[in-house]
Amino acid sequence: MHGVTGGLFYSVGELFVTVTIIFAYENIALNKPAWQQYPYTNPDWGADKAVDGRFTDRRAVGGQCTICADGFYTATWWVDLRRVLSIHHINIFYRTDNVVFGIV
Repeated sequence: MHGVTGGLFYSVGELFVTVTIIFAYENIALNKPAWQQYPYTNPDWGADKAVDGRFTDRRAVGGQCTICADGFYTATWWVDLRRVLSIHHINIFYRTDNVVFGIV
């Protein structure tokens, strides 16, 4: 999360103070090295897809999903963030085959 900006303005005996708070979340995993425990045999679905910043086409053939090998019930990924960081939250976007949530 990034900072707080502010300003102080003085005009003819009056004091005007403005404070603007800006919150911006940064994708600290973007394009960092990534690995997965049980990678699928097709390299098009490698762990690098989990950190490429793309998630608008969440179909298997959309080129934006990482997929684990068949027959495993857990999925484990690692990302090397290159340094020690404080993490506020993590967003995970699942493969949906572009089906709208709640529509069967």
